[in-house]
Amino acid sequence: MADDTHRAAEPLSLEYAFTMTLVFGPPRLMKTPRGGRVFAPVMEGQITGPRLTGRIMPETGADFGTVRRDGVEDLHARFMLQADDGTDIYVQHTGYVREDGYIRLTPFFDVDRASPHAWLNNTILVARGEPSEDGLVLTYFAVK
Repeated sequence: MADDTHRAAEPLSLEYAFTMTLVFGPPRLMKTPRGGRVFAPVMEGQITGPRLTGRIMPETGADFGTVRRDGVEDLHARFMLQADDGTDIYVQHTGYVREDGYIRLTPFFDVDRASPHAWLNNTILVARGEPSEDGLVLTYFAVK
């Protein structure tokens, strides 16, 4: 058996893939036994970058997060994208939004396997979020 010690110690690297700008509609908050349930509809947005360009399909989803007692939001968002070439792309995010501004997400994409964007089906991406005036700017990185 080969010695994999060196490979196991190699750090992962990230490669910038694209940026997504989301615009949300007015949020609704419900008090539940698990904390505050947030419903924030995704109204529109744009995607720009070297690996993907397109738009968020209007009113196709929302963030269904839960604000925990410690103030952290467990984010669970899902909606549809459309690439500039017309390809429909489903995306689902999970992650955390902390009161100190830390926003990190792990997306899951589902794309037609014959599409030029099928790479999204089998590539691990992570996203860093920054609040914007009426939504969120997400910067996506492919894990290499």
